[in-house]
Amino acid sequence: MGRQAVAALGGVDILVNCAAQPGGQGAVPGFEELTAEGHIWPDMNVKVFGYLRTAQAVAPHMKAQGWGRIIN
Repeated sequence: MGRQAVAALGGVDILVNCAAQPGGQGAVPGFEELTAEGHIWPDMNVKVFGYLRTAQAVAPHMKAQGWGRIIN
């Protein structure tokens, strides 16, 4: 993704991380029904690890050009 963006746009100056599940999180379950596998990890994978992955993909290009901003 990072290489494709640089190739298509000539560089990456700003990365805005704003990922979420399509359609939102959905109904929030009661405390007793809340599970890590069904509720917590899917959100963490998109929102936390997804932000980290995209930052890792573009940071080398930003460093090479001497400038860039990442907004989470």
